[in-house]
Amino acid sequence: MKKVLFLIRSREIPSSRVRVIILLDKLKKKGYDVECQIYPKTIKNKFKLFKSLSAYDIVFIQKKMPSFIDLYFFSWLSKKLVFDFDDAIQLKHETSIKKRSRTAEQKFYGILKKADLLVVGNKVLESESRKYNKNIIVVPSVLETDGMPQKDYAVKNENFIVGWVGTVVNLSQLELLGDVFRKLSKVIPLEVRVISGERPNIDGVNLKYIPWTLEGQDKEIAMFDAGVMPLPNDSKHAKGKCGYKAIQYMAAGVVPVLSDVGSNRDIVTDNETGFLIDNIEDFYDRLKYVYDNPETAAKIGRRASEHVKNYYSVDAAVDILDKGFTEL
Repeated sequence: MKKVLFLIRSREIPSSRVRVIILLDKLKKKGYDVECQIYPKTIKNKFKLFKSLSAYDIVFIQKKMPSFIDLYFFSWLSKKLVFDFDDAIQLKHETSIKKRSRTAEQKFYGILKKADLLVVGNKVLESESRKYNKNIIVVPSVLETDGMPQKDYAVKNENFIVGWVGTVVNLSQLELLGDVFRKLSKVIPLEVRVISGERPNIDGVNLKYIPWTLEGQDKEIAMFDAGVMPLPNDSKHAKGKCGYKAIQYMAAGVVPVLSDVGSNRDIVTDNETGFLIDNIEDFYDRLKYVYDNPETAAKIGRRASEHVKNYYSVDAAVDILDKGFTEL
C-alpha cells in the first residue's frame, strides 16, 4: 500500500477541491493510504513537515510553487515528488498591471525540473511542460457526476437563461460579452445569471447575481439554457486554462458555448457536445441558435452530459492517477 501525502493551499480553493479533495475517497478504495495537509506557512511548521517526508512513498504538491529553499528539502527528502497544476501559474492574469514575474517563473520551472512526475490539467500545459520534464500525465479537472442535477428540457424557462459560474478574478472575462448580451436582449427574452463572489459590471441587461456556494452551484447551473465561457484570444494565461466551467455546464446537461481557446477544443466537439466560438461577437449567433432550436439544444446537452461522465468524472481521474503513481 503506497502512502501519499497531498499538500494543498486551502480546502476552500477550487483547484484544491477538484484536483485533490474529491479524489481522496476513491484513491483510498484503490488501496492508497492518503493524507491531506495544508501547505505550511511558518518556518517551524515547514521543518516539521520536512522531517516527516520520508514516511511517505509519494509527496504530491498541488499548485503551490515552493520557494527555492523549500524545493531543496522536498527534492532531497521525498522518495517521489509529484507536482500538479491546472493553470499557467507562472504567468500573470490578463488583468494584472504587472505582466510578468521572473520569481514566479523561476520557481515554476524549478519544480518542473525537480519533480519525479508532473500532473497537468490539459494538453496545452503538457506541451509547455515537456520542455523541462518528460514524465507527465494529463488529468483534467473533474467533478463527481453521481447525483449531479440535470437540466430538465421538458420544462421551459420563462426567460432564456444564459449562465456563467466562476471566481471574482475572472469576471472581466464574462464582461467581454456585455455588448453581445445587450444586442441579444433586443430580440429574445434574455436573462443572464452569474454565480460568483461578486456581481459583474454589465449594464443594460436583465442580470441576476447568485452568490456562489458549494452546496448550491450545481442546482443553479442545471437551470441554465446555455453556459458561456468567453476568453481573450491573445492571453497566454487564458490559453492555459482547463475549461472547468465547460465541464460543469456539460455535467448538468447544459449546452456549453465557449471561446475556442486552450483546452476548450479538447473538451467540446463543436456542434456535437457544445459550440466553440472564434470571436466574442460570434457568441450572439450561437446563443441565438440555441434559443431558436430547443430540440437540438436538448440533444447537445444530453450528449455533453454523457461525455463528461465518461471522461471527466472522479473515477476517470483516479484511474489516470493510479496508473501514474504505479509507474513511479
